[in-house]
Amino acid sequence: MSTPARRGSRSKARKKALDLLFEAEQRGVNARELVDQRVAEPTTQTPLPDYTVQIVRGVVEHWAAINDALQTYSSSDWPPERMPAVDRALLRSATWELVWSDVDSPVVISEAVKLAQELSTDSSPKFVNGLLDKIAGVKQSLV
Repeated sequence: MSTPARRGSRSKARKKALDLLFEAEQRGVNARELVDQRVAEPTTQTPLPDYTVQIVRGVVEHWAAINDALQTYSSSDWPPERMPAVDRALLRSATWELVWSDVDSPVVISEAVKLAQELSTDSSPKFVNGLLDKIAGVKQSLV
């Protein structure tokens, strides 16, 4: 079982991964190249957490499968291209964690909902929770 300090550091790593994925989309650059650049030339005194790098690289590696899952399991009224950019970045990173990491699904979903509450619209937490719950239910078919 992870300690509270570890959970806190993972939460921070998730937030940084979300920031990088969001920044890459807004700037129109490849997220893998952006994270590699930040590892090589940090923009802060604190280097990126290893888990941040793992998330971003994992999202890029599984980009097509993640986007297909978001497209397939989101409502036809709310496809990924209509989602707020922060929600897309959050859902991509959380989908990677759900399907390709060793983190338990309830933890991933809870962390994603918390980030949505902090960073996105009032309706985003419920939307993020519902979509990730659907993806968690079919994650074995996405690997």
